[in-house]
Amino acid sequence: MEELYFNKPTIKDFERLKDALGKTISDERAFRKVLLACEEIFVNIASYSGAQNVKVGIEEDVGHITVTFSDDGLPFDPTEHCSSKEFSELDTGGMGISIVRDIAEKMQYKRENEKNILKIIFRG
Repeated sequence: MEELYFNKPTIKDFERLKDALGKTISDERAFRKVLLACEEIFVNIASYSGAQNVKVGIEEDVGHITVTFSDDGLPFDPTEHCSSKEFSELDTGGMGISIVRDIAEKMQYKRENEKNILKIIFRG
């Protein structure tokens, strides 16, 4: 399993995560799908959560890719987030989580020890 740590994450730090995903995920189509979802989650954490520390674990197993985000930001459960916005409201945010939900096979969230832990499982 590949693990990355980010202190005071910024959007620019996503490049490190992108590189790690590319080294871990062998299938190009799966890589693009996972990359899109991970970019959405990482950018949200870096931009809105107030997190000072983020850990990302990446694991590829037979038929599945699991990415786990752990951060010390504000509590936010993306598995509970539901966006039913009209097309004209898309630029106000919130649609990215819906995209992640569509791409992922499964999403699990828990709040533990003052940390958000989001596990996303993709079909490999």
